[in-house]
Amino acid sequence: GGWFPLLVAAGMFSLMTTWYTGRALVAQSIRRNDIGLQPYVEGVQRSKHPPVRVPGTAVYLFSTPGLTPPAMVANVRHNDVLHAQVVVLAIETALTPRVLPAKRSRVQHLGEGIHQVILRYGFLEDPDVPRGLAQGDAAKLAINSSTAAYFLGAESVSRDPNTGMATWREHLFVFLSRNATPAAAYFGLPADRTLTLARAVTI
Repeated sequence: GGWFPLLVAAGMFSLMTTWYTGRALVAQSIRRNDIGLQPYVEGVQRSKHPPVRVPGTAVYLFSTPGLTPPAMVANVRHNDVLHAQVVVLAIETALTPRVLPAKRSRVQHLGEGIHQVILRYGFLEDPDVPRGLAQGDAAKLAINSSTAAYFLGAESVSRDPNTGMATWREHLFVFLSRNATPAAAYFGLPADRTLTLARAVTI
């Protein structure tokens, strides 16, 4: 009977390593076109035809501070608009179980109503973005959580048999990606004010 726990352990190990490797390949594909946030903001400000600024607050979630969210780039490119207040938001996990609300956030002002915000959560906490933006330094931005729009980037993953992982692992990763918990639900975002912009990624 000793084979059964070994089989379960091997299955769990395969799932975890496939997910980790797949996410690394997706991140590598996305980062090929990285744009620094500060240079992007300065470029928008200097543009001969800057985007139209519309009333309200837009919150763009992106995992890496200092980089421009692809959803923000796509929105400016295709719709030629930016909200009057723009928050580029990254989430960090602290090494402590919990983070005090007063120390929840850090804010960097980039000019023209655009801000980089980092929210920190302990490893036992579930992130709640609307509530987090009202705690710590971010509270000074006075974001109206009942009217703010939230923008997420997502990946539509497909496999390339000539690159990436082994075929069976690529199939497994695509399956896991399609059945993962939606980011909007994980971050506590209101469904009626959250927009997800997807991009095709091949691994």
